[in-house]
Parts: sequence; C-alpha cells; structure tokens
Amino acid sequence: MTPIAAALYVAEVCLQPCPIAELVARYCDVAKRFGFTCAATGAWYYAEGTRLNRFFFNTWPADWFALYEREGLAPLDPVVNDAARSMESFTFSERRAEWEAQPGPRKVLEAASRYGWQEVLVMPIHGPFGYQGAVSLASMDAIKTSAAERVALEAMSRAIHLRCRSERGFGVGLAERPALTARQVECLRWVAAGKSDSDIAVLIGLAESTVHYHIEQAKRRLGVHSRLQAVARLVLDGTL
Repeated sequence: MTPIAAALYVAEVCLQPCPIAELVARYCDVAKRFGFTCAATGAWYYAEGTRLNRFFFNTWPADWFALYEREGLAPLDPVVNDAARSMESFTFSERRAEWEAQPGPRKVLEAASRYGWQEVLVMPIHGPFGYQGAVSLASMDAIKTSAAERVALEAMSRAIHLRCRSERGFGVGLAERPALTARQVECLRWVAAGKSDSDIAVLIGLAESTVHYHIEQAKRRLGVHSRLQAVARLVLDGTL
C-alpha cells in the first residue's frame, strides 16, 4: 500500500469503532512513511482573555519541550497564530521568510534549527463556536510533499483530530466534565450561537427565568464564572 493509500485508509478507519490508542498509533506509523517522525494534535479556545487547551497526543521529544519551556518560546510560537488565521496547511519552509522578519517567530525558528528540526507541517483545524486546533508533523530531514500527498495527510490528520475530540476524557488539559442535563447543554448551545436568555426562551419554549436557571446551574456544575467559559469547556470536550 502506498503512503497516500495508507493515509486515506487511516482516515476511513477513524470513522469505525476502533480503540483510540490504536488509531493514534496507526496515524503516527503512516506519518513516518511520509518522512515525519513526530506528531501532535490539540485544540484551544479563547475565553475572556484566557486560552483553554486540550492536547490529544504528542510524540515530540521531551528534551525539545524542555528547551521550548526553558527559552520561553510558547508565547512567541507563530504556529498557533498562523493556524488560527489560516484555513490551509503550511510548513516552516513556506513561512520562514515571513517569520524571520519578526523577532518572536525568528527566535522560535532559531531554536528549532539548533535542535535539528528541518521541517514541520501544520494543518489548522477550525470548528464550531470558535473552536481552534492544529495537527503538526515534524521531521529532522528536509521533506517535500506533493499536492496529492498533502491532501492525503490533511485528510488523515483531520480525521484523527476529530476522532480524538469525540473521545470524552482523552488527552490532557481539561478536567473531567461533570454531567449536565440535556436542557443545560441545549441552553448553552444557544448561548454559543450568541442568543440571549429571552431569545432562547422563545426558541425552546421555556420561560426566560427557567432558561437563566439552567445556564446558571450549568456554570455551577462546570465550576466556571461566566457563560463564555462554560461554552469553551463544552466546545473543547466535544459536546458542542
């Protein structure tokens, strides 16, 4: 089976009831056939100036992360910003000239080069109600992917990301969500769509005070202080 065929097969298998750990292992094995030795995917949501994160899996080396933290690269890393504003996949090579013109991104590129990374492919993920994420593949070899290979990698990467998100409690970054009632989830779904209590009351046929009660109870159960934070929790854990 060619690497392209293998990638499309993994994308298809992600739709089947296969254990998530097995799917992640298959994904990483196929990525290596394209030359990418490390893989990671996660998601984030901005709520009132704070970024909430949920990481699904990460096979990048521990010593790279130690360097990453030691040099304070997280707030400088252009990958998150570019993934948030781009619908198309991109590589370090494709963005290098743009990033080298900026002090922060240039520092990240320099650290990556010192470590030995030659290429990173980033595939942005955009979802409902402000959901953002990315899948990244990295290699210490210079890699050129054809248009067909890029399409296959994107299909496989989007499929594994969506499957990971649908697995309640999989990954790290979010505490286990307390159970909410169907009405609480329904009300927060309309909150995520920008509706007020009065709007929601009309839409689902309840009194405005009842809608407000459901939302406040959901906030209390989630342990958050605002509606936006409640929505962020539900978006990241796959409920919305």
